[in-house]
Amino acid sequence: MDNPLATFKQKLLKLLVLPIKLFHLNYLALKQFASGKRQYIKRTEASYMGDDFATVHYVAFKNDDLFKRSYTNAFINVDERDRKTIENLDIQWRVHIVTWAAKQAIKLEGDFVECGVWWGFLSRAICEYVGFNEYKEKKFYLFDT
Repeated sequence: MDNPLATFKQKLLKLLVLPIKLFHLNYLALKQFASGKRQYIKRTEASYMGDDFATVHYVAFKNDDLFKRSYTNAFINVDERDRKTIENLDIQWRVHIVTWAAKQAIKLEGDFVECGVWWGFLSRAICEYVGFNEYKEKKFYLFDT
């Protein structure tokens, strides 16, 4: 049988700890308010803003001719309606991440696999960026429903 006093103390303790937990959760917001420094990036200040990502730092892929060519060519065979949808999403950051990962992975043994390829634009960007045709021993398997 539970002790009513112990139960009351537990509930009271939870009530007293709640403001501390809320403070901890909102620490960054409170720090931002107190310091006067903001934690967001304005579109006009961003060196890159797209794909739900923004930065004010240097973004090398924006100046990489091979990346720009691979990105542009990845959409050549994509249906115009879908291409416009993808362009509106601005997925350059995502394509940069997969091409960077592929550039690292191409050095390892084994083949490449992409699941859920849709139009295959990420696969095409990867192939062009890493020069996949030069790796005769590797295969690139594409799967979709």
